[in-house]
Amino acid sequence: MNYPSPHKEVRYIVCLLEDPGDLEGERERIGCHHELGLAMGHADRTGPGTSVDAEGGTYYPGGPWGQRSRWEVEWINRNVYRGKGQKRVS
Repeated sequence: MNYPSPHKEVRYIVCLLEDPGDLEGERERIGCHHELGLAMGHADRTGPGTSVDAEGGTYYPGGPWGQRSRWEVEWINRNVYRGKGQKRVS
Protein backbone atom coordinates (compact mmCIF):
# COMPACT_ATOMS: atom_id res chain seq x y z
CA MET A 1 0.00 0.00 0.00
CA ASN A 2 1.12 3.52 -0.74
CA TYR A 3 0.64 5.98 2.08
CA PRO A 4 1.00 9.74 1.70
CA SER A 5 4.55 10.81 2.33
CA PRO A 6 5.73 13.89 4.25
CA HIS A 7 6.05 17.02 2.16
CA LYS A 8 7.20 20.63 2.47
CA GLU A 9 4.63 23.42 2.37
CA VAL A 10 4.07 27.04 3.33
CA ARG A 11 1.12 28.19 5.42
CA TYR A 12 -0.06 31.75 5.89
CA ILE A 13 -1.14 32.46 9.45
CA VAL A 14 -3.57 35.32 10.14
CA CYS A 15 -2.91 36.87 13.55
CA LEU A 16 -4.58 39.52 15.65
CA LEU A 17 -1.94 41.78 17.19
CA GLU A 18 -2.39 42.53 20.89
CA ASP A 19 -0.83 45.97 20.30
CA PRO A 20 -1.19 47.00 16.61
CA GLY A 21 1.75 49.40 16.98
CA ASP A 22 4.13 46.61 18.04
CA LEU A 23 4.74 44.30 15.06
CA GLU A 24 6.94 41.97 17.12
CA GLY A 25 4.59 41.84 20.11
CA GLU A 26 2.12 39.23 21.27
CA ARG A 27 -0.37 37.92 18.71
CA GLU A 28 -3.37 35.61 18.65
CA ARG A 29 -3.65 33.14 15.79
CA ILE A 30 -7.09 33.50 14.16
CA GLY A 31 -6.69 31.62 10.88
CA CYS A 32 -4.48 29.51 8.64
CA HIS A 33 -4.48 29.41 4.81
CA HIS A 34 -2.45 27.69 2.11
CA GLU A 35 -2.59 30.69 -0.24
CA LEU A 36 -1.39 34.22 0.48
CA GLY A 37 -4.37 35.81 -1.30
CA LEU A 38 -6.83 33.99 0.97
CA ALA A 39 -4.88 35.01 4.08
CA MET A 40 -4.73 38.63 2.91
CA GLY A 41 -8.50 38.63 2.31
CA HIS A 42 -9.09 37.22 5.80
CA ALA A 43 -6.84 39.90 7.33
CA ASP A 44 -8.63 42.64 5.36
CA ARG A 45 -12.06 41.43 6.48
CA THR A 46 -10.86 41.33 10.10
CA GLY A 47 -9.50 44.87 9.78
CA PRO A 48 -6.79 46.89 11.48
CA GLY A 49 -4.63 45.11 14.02
CA THR A 50 -4.17 41.99 11.90
CA SER A 51 -1.00 40.58 10.41
CA VAL A 52 -0.19 37.66 8.11
CA ASP A 53 2.86 35.53 8.88
CA ALA A 54 4.39 32.94 6.53
CA GLU A 55 5.27 29.62 8.15
CA GLY A 56 7.25 26.93 6.32
CA GLY A 57 7.72 23.37 7.35
CA THR A 58 6.96 19.71 6.81
CA TYR A 59 3.50 18.15 6.88
CA TYR A 60 3.36 14.52 7.99
CA PRO A 61 0.03 12.93 6.93
CA GLY A 62 -1.72 10.51 9.27
CA GLY A 63 -1.12 6.81 8.86
CA PRO A 64 -3.38 3.93 7.89
CA TRP A 65 -4.76 3.23 11.38
CA GLY A 66 -5.95 6.74 12.16
CA GLN A 67 -2.69 8.17 13.47
CA ARG A 68 -2.81 11.93 13.63
CA SER A 69 -1.16 14.04 11.02
CA ARG A 70 1.31 16.62 12.28
CA TRP A 71 2.93 19.88 11.23
CA GLU A 72 6.57 20.64 12.01
CA VAL A 73 7.53 24.32 11.65
CA GLU A 74 11.01 24.98 10.22
CA TRP A 75 10.92 28.76 9.68
CA ILE A 76 8.65 31.77 10.23
CA ASN A 77 8.57 35.06 8.32
CA ARG A 78 6.52 37.47 10.39
CA ASN A 79 4.47 40.40 9.11
CA VAL A 80 4.25 39.47 5.42
CA TYR A 81 1.06 41.57 5.19
CA ARG A 82 -0.98 43.82 7.48
CA GLY A 83 -4.77 44.02 7.39
CA LYS A 84 -6.87 46.62 5.60
CA GLY A 85 -6.28 50.21 6.64
CA GLN A 86 -2.60 49.56 7.31
CA LYS A 87 0.46 49.90 5.10
CA ARG A 88 2.00 46.81 3.55
CA VAL A 89 5.09 45.66 5.41
CA SER A 90 8.16 45.48 3.15
